[in-house]
Amino acid sequence: MNPNKPMFLGQNHRSHLLQPQEIQPRSYSVQIPNNRYSIENELKQNHLAQSHLEHQERLQQFMAAQNQQLKQQLIEIENRQLKLQNELLSQQVQKIQIDLENTLKLISKKKKNPSIQQNLAKLSQSSNFSQKYQKQQSLSIASSDTKEEETQRFNDQISNKHEAIEFQISDNFENQNPKQLYNNNRQSHKTQKSLKKRKRLKKYLIVVLACIRLLWKQRMKLKENRLKLKKLKEKFEIAKQKLLAIPEDNIRNLLSTWVNDLLEDVIQMLNNEQFYAHCDTPNYNANKDENIIYRQELIIKITYNFFDRLEYMTRDKLLPSLIIDLMYLSLFYSQNPKVSLFVAKRTNFYVKNTLKLSNQQEMLIISEYIFFRLIIQYMLKTFNSLKYKNDTHEKLCKFFVTIIASFIQILYIDFFEDMKFVKQINVQLYQRKIVLDEKLKAYLLEDDKIDEGENLILGLHDRQQFESLFQQQMEWITHLGKTFYQILQNLHNQL
Repeated sequence: MNPNKPMFLGQNHRSHLLQPQEIQPRSYSVQIPNNRYSIENELKQNHLAQSHLEHQERLQQFMAAQNQQLKQQLIEIENRQLKLQNELLSQQVQKIQIDLENTLKLISKKKKNPSIQQNLAKLSQSSNFSQKYQKQQSLSIASSDTKEEETQRFNDQISNKHEAIEFQISDNFENQNPKQLYNNNRQSHKTQKSLKKRKRLKKYLIVVLACIRLLWKQRMKLKENRLKLKKLKEKFEIAKQKLLAIPEDNIRNLLSTWVNDLLEDVIQMLNNEQFYAHCDTPNYNANKDENIIYRQELIIKITYNFFDRLEYMTRDKLLPSLIIDLMYLSLFYSQNPKVSLFVAKRTNFYVKNTLKLSNQQEMLIISEYIFFRLIIQYMLKTFNSLKYKNDTHEKLCKFFVTIIASFIQILYIDFFEDMKFVKQINVQLYQRKIVLDEKLKAYLLEDDKIDEGENLILGLHDRQQFESLFQQQMEWITHLGKTFYQILQNLHNQL
């Protein structure tokens, strides 16, 4: 119960309520909160004091670390300055020593002055002492500030001594020998001028020698070209005179007999009993599988024989001299008024003032003459003059002739197709095509239309028609390619 609360006993005690009552102060209720606030304030003050102390300690540690780093940096800078000063001192000492050596050489010619000798001795001693001091100082670079001041003072004293001694030596020497010094300076100036002149002359001589060498090389090349041109003209005239001495009919007969010898084995294959029996089949069907397989086998045999035989007949000392002369004359522009587009794009011909033809260009020209102007042309004439058993036999023989010509064109284009084109075509172009007439005779005719596909003879079989056979018979086609390349080398070696 509350002791200050009045007691209500009834209505009779209302007068008691009107009487004044003493109210005692509630001191204990006020003292408790005052004590709590004071404790909190004390705790806060203590905490702030501790944090302030910790902050000051951290600042002191940080400042100590910064001071340590600065001291290290200062020491490093001082060490660098000391090193630089030592290097400068060593350079000065070396210069003074060089000057001393020069002065000693000059003084040795005259009488020696005791004062100069004493100064030189003092200078040498001081230089030796400075060198010793530099060695000691290099070992103790990271020293204190007091040592640095002492070394600086000592270096200043040494430099002052050097200057004083050098000044005394120069004064004594100038007072004693002014004429000789002037003469020496004059001589040194003259030697420097002479050295510069010699260097310039050397440069001019090198340039002149290089120009002379270039001119000499150009003259040698011109001489070689003139000799080559002279030999070409002489050889051209000799070959031309040989051909003019032989009648045209004899030339044609000789070429025809050479081609017939080349085709001798092929003709025998097409005139044997087995091939006759194949051609005598009634109602011959060319598209029958058996007949296609038979013709493919015969194509392989005929091409093997033809190219192997041609490689043998084009070897050294087996190829007739007439064919060699005709092949050589085909290299000249005067003997080629018209050329196929394939050849014209890849080569020019020899003329009076040009000599440059690569080996590949020469192979291109001479093989074009041998294959397309000689062999194929006379091969068609030979097969036109043969006697055939029946129409089927004649058709199949003419078919195999076109097969041989087609393989010549395929191998020729494959070998020379990647040659670099010439800048300008300077010959007339013509196109050839093979044609069969009503009597099944084959002819080579010229056409005004130029084939942009660069085929040398139109009407022959393309490579695409033999792709399946090439894939089945890889050894056969690789053998034909190697043999064709050997034929080109045989022809080129005999030029």
